[in-house]
This record gives sequence, C-alpha cells and structure tokens, in this order.
Amino acid sequence: MDGLPAYRVGEQRWEHAAEIRDRYDDVEITERRVGWRLTRWLYALCWTGTDRPSVLFERATTWLVMHKVLLPGCSTLERYIARVRSRVEERLWRWLGRGISRDQQTRLEGLLEVPAGSRRSPLDRLRTGPVTISSRSLVLALRRLQKVRALGIQVPTATRIPATRVAALARFAGAAKVTAILRLPTRRRLATLVAFVHDLVSHRAGRRARRVGCTPARGVQRRPQGGQEGAPT
Repeated sequence: MDGLPAYRVGEQRWEHAAEIRDRYDDVEITERRVGWRLTRWLYALCWTGTDRPSVLFERATTWLVMHKVLLPGCSTLERYIARVRSRVEERLWRWLGRGISRDQQTRLEGLLEVPAGSRRSPLDRLRTGPVTISSRSLVLALRRLQKVRALGIQVPTATRIPATRVAALARFAGAAKVTAILRLPTRRRLATLVAFVHDLVSHRAGRRARRVGCTPARGVQRRPQGGQEGAPT
C-alpha cells in the first residue's frame, strides 16, 4: 500500500492495463464500435428519461463492465455523459420551439412580465388554479383553460417527443421562480414555457375543470340510475 501513490502516477499502470486487456479480451472505450454503441445507448436513456448524471454514471459503468470494456477515468466518463446530455437537451429545446411564431413567442415571454401595480406575473396566476369545489371555481377553471388555449401552443406529435421530458420541463416551470426562468438561455426558456402551456392545456387544466364540474358539492347526492331520487342523507 505504501507504493500505491507512486503506482497511480507511474507508467507501469498502463502496462498492466494492456496486460489485463489481452488476458481477458477487454477492449478500449476509444474503439469505434464500442464508442458508437455506448453513445447510442446513452443517448436513448437521456432522450426518454430524466435520470440524474450520477445515475447515468452508474448505469454507464455497469454497461462498460458487462460489455468487457476497460473503464476510463471518472472525470473522462463524467465529461462524456455531460456532452451526451447537452446534445439531447439542445435537441429537445429545438424541437419544442419548432412551429412557434414570433407572435406566440412574444405572448409566451409576456407570461413572465409582472404588470405595473401587481406582484404576480401571468405565469404565477396560471400556476395557481381553483382549489374549492363550487360553481365559481368551475367558471374560474374554464376561464383559465381558455386563456391558456388562446396562446395556441401545440407540441407537434410528429416529433414524438417523450412525454416524460415535456412533463419534466413543465414541472420546472410550475415550481421555479419567474426570475430563475428569465435567466435561462432563450431557447431553453422558450421550450420551458411551451412545455408548461402544453401540459397545462392537455392535462392539468382539463382534469381540474372536469373534477370541479363533475364532483358534487357537499350535501348534494348524485341522482341514481333509473331516474329515482336518492334518499336524503
């Protein structure tokens, strides 16, 4: 153990790596077919999921061991994963921004502006929906849904963007401060707002409006099937 620090910086470790490769038929990560397969596999993971870099690092390490590939240095693998994730995110932001006109982009950016005399932005108001079950809440929910649909934001189905990625961006927009969203790069900010509006109009707002409108108020019993009145509670 006393010679371990010297071994780490010496040249003998490279000779041992070559011996291990020859003895156990391991391959280097720099081989073209290995790099292509790993990149394709890791790209698919990043495109369809939202795993953290630490989870991707562990899964990539397992993949390398299973395919008998000599493990690279930790920092090398970390940078490799970061580059793949960056490519995936750029592709996601670019596809979400497709088909968004300049007028729509202006209206989306307007969601982040706080009107004079107010403390809340339009985005804050859209993020807060009705929580009580009443006719007034139903009207508010429908008006809120109408405002969102008026933006005319739709994610092209032909692009087949994974729903998990859109939902992750929508969750970030629904929880982050407006100032944090404003600090995002333009392409990422636009993609975040598009994902938020798309998720709101296709899932949350619709479910909330149906729940408010279809759930009976307290003390009111649903009419049973057959046209007979239910017994009073």
